[in-house]
Amino acid sequence: MNRLSLKTHAARGFLAGTIGDTILKTSGFISTAIILANVSPYQYGLWQLLLSISVAFGVVSVPSIAGMMVADLSREYGKKNDAYANNLLLHAAVLFLLLGVVGAVSMYLLASVVGEYTGINLVFLIQLLSLTLISYAVRQIYQLVFQSQLHLVHSQASKVLERAGYLLGIIIFVSILGRGVDGIAYAFICASFVPVLVYAPYIGKILKKAAADWQPGSWKNFFSEIWQRGKWALLTDGANAASGSFWPWVAGFFLGVEALGLLSIALLAVGQVATSIPIQYVLRSVLPRTTGDMQLMHAWLLRSMRYSVWIYMVGGILLTALFAIVTPIWFPLYAAALPYVAILMFTLPLRGLGVIAGEYFFALGLQQSLFFVSTIPKMTMLALLPAFLYAGGVAGFLVWQILNADVVVYFRLRAIRQRDQQAIPFTSLFMPEHIDVVFIEKVLDMAKKRLKALVA
Repeated sequence: MNRLSLKTHAARGFLAGTIGDTILKTSGFISTAIILANVSPYQYGLWQLLLSISVAFGVVSVPSIAGMMVADLSREYGKKNDAYANNLLLHAAVLFLLLGVVGAVSMYLLASVVGEYTGINLVFLIQLLSLTLISYAVRQIYQLVFQSQLHLVHSQASKVLERAGYLLGIIIFVSILGRGVDGIAYAFICASFVPVLVYAPYIGKILKKAAADWQPGSWKNFFSEIWQRGKWALLTDGANAASGSFWPWVAGFFLGVEALGLLSIALLAVGQVATSIPIQYVLRSVLPRTTGDMQLMHAWLLRSMRYSVWIYMVGGILLTALFAIVTPIWFPLYAAALPYVAILMFTLPLRGLGVIAGEYFFALGLQQSLFFVSTIPKMTMLALLPAFLYAGGVAGFLVWQILNADVVVYFRLRAIRQRDQQAIPFTSLFMPEHIDVVFIEKVLDMAKKRLKALVA
């Protein structure tokens, strides 16, 4: 695959991601607006505690292994090793599905234990949410196919379907039926299966075609290759699950469930911007194809960092302005979260740099390095969370969040600089280059052609 085709794929993926993400954010905003209009901060805090339980059990789905597999498959497909890549894809699909079932069964059986230990009587909802671990495993397989084979439009479309299903579920269960936390859970579960059902025939055809290259006797080699680098990814998954499931309970303990609800809304608002850039998913498909030319790879990495900084900065400003205007009028119970949003906005450019820098390690298969520059700093900060909360309350939590972003970016960029012996100039993250203009023109031209075709 030559450089021009890589740019074309990247432009197509960026365009699809931008359009899809606009739809995702719009539907997500409407869903959140309906939730905030119908549930109290305390109830929203309970929902966050429920989600944290799902995150804890979801560790068995090994999302970091999935990210590693996308990079590996993209690299093999880029080298035209289709037979090897197809066999790898099928092994990964079987593995993810089995792990999803194990996670779901474990969460269902241990729901009562979790309820007794936490003192929150939400056992039935925990058991229902266990179903989402199966749907998540299937969606992992779908994204593995979409991203590694550059079906980037379908990658975004499947996410749009899920978010649209969630919005419809929120309207029915929360707005019309007034089910509160129960309604959010029902909508979440139903939405998780929408893209699974819609894309089943499409993915089925791709996997059926790949089955011609299936080698059932190669499981030993598959696990050997996965374990060699995947053990570090597994440790990363465990740390991420611990962080995602631990901090809500610690914050709720020190600050109360209502304060947890307000902080969660602020983090959700900032997270909407943080996940709004499709560059990360485009880069995961494209960057592994440039590993044979480190200069080209470094250029792609630097350019993606620059785009992320621009978009995150603009998105953060717009987010704060929108939250300040809308919340006091429509959601007065959550107006107290406005200062939290304004402060957390400053973490956005740093988060963007950190996410893009992480793709460098996936592309080169440096899972061990990624563990040491990401997971170790995160776990160190997580261990310090109780001290921040005890000493500063809500202010301590906000300071902790900002330092979290700083630490991860610092260690990732330092590792890249040491390995490549190429510094990332601070000014290059803000000053555009000629190639940026060319790329933007390509995206706009593609958008015009798609729009004309749609109108025709």
